[in-house]
Amino acid sequence: MVLTTQPIAWEPPQAGATRRFELQPLDREQIAEFLLSCRPRIEEFVLGGNAYVAACRAFLDSTLSPALGAEERRANLVVLSNPMDLTLVAELIAAGEPPTLARLVE
Repeated sequence: MVLTTQPIAWEPPQAGATRRFELQPLDREQIAEFLLSCRPRIEEFVLGGNAYVAACRAFLDSTLSPALGAEERRANLVVLSNPMDLTLVAELIAAGEPPTLARLVE
């Protein structure tokens, strides 16, 4: 059985056969590849084609900017490594709404 969770504070079961795997954040290119792979499924939104690609690149430039602190960039990578969150980011970009990672739940 595989149990997955969002990054939260918890204690794994103490059973001897339990193995814990920790997924590592995606890098910028992997995130970009995922965002661009969403394009065919979201063509009916406001931004399509080259406008969508440009908006994705602009979003990544601002979200993963070297001007941000290392801790903020790392936190952004963690959020953008979650397929559900990254899919929502893609949909927001395609809808012409700039995503704000801290407010994705809203």
